[in-house]
Amino acid sequence: MKYCPNCGSEIQDDAVFCPNCGRSVSSAPAQTQAQPAEGNGIAIAGFVLSLCGVGILGLIFGIIGLNKAKRLGGKNRGFAIAAIIISIVSMVFGLIYTIVLIAAAGTTAAYSSFYFLPALI
Repeated sequence: MKYCPNCGSEIQDDAVFCPNCGRSVSSAPAQTQAQPAEGNGIAIAGFVLSLCGVGILGLIFGIIGLNKAKRLGGKNRGFAIAAIIISIVSMVFGLIYTIVLIAAAGTTAAYSSFYFLPALI
């Protein structure tokens, strides 16, 4: 009879696991090594970049992440789609904001306080 190295219980000589604590008692080391799961960090990076206001990089990383998600069976596909949508929306709003600023800059020159200065005196 042999003893479990974990709990000290008496176990049979041919036992693979301890019946008391469940620990492996075989003399051969376990061959199961965890394989690192391949992730889709590009999709997450695209999502973060699009949230930070870096629209074009968020869009590029989102598209690359979406293609990689297809190869990985859909892993982080939602992040890639969100990155693409947020990037496009932020770039459209940025374009509209720029157009409004340019249009407003052309009209405010005529209404500057310099022209109304004599009326204030």
